[in-house]
Amino acid sequence: MTATGAVNYDTDAEAFVFGARGEATYMDTAVGGAVTYSEAADWAYEVDADVLGLTAYLNGDATDT
Repeated sequence: MTATGAVNYDTDAEAFVFGARGEATYMDTAVGGAVTYSEAADWAYEVDADVLGLTAYLNGDATDT
């Protein structure tokens, strides 16, 4: 299992962007997810899975709720 985080300052928008990602792997299957939040553009997410080389994604943002 891994987890990472990031912070970025967008000088054009003068706003911070925060991000986090987690991933777990078991045998030939990996499942992960990421979420970002921007002071300028709200939040977004992505979930992904990789099974035997086949990868699927699901993503969206604040307008999808």
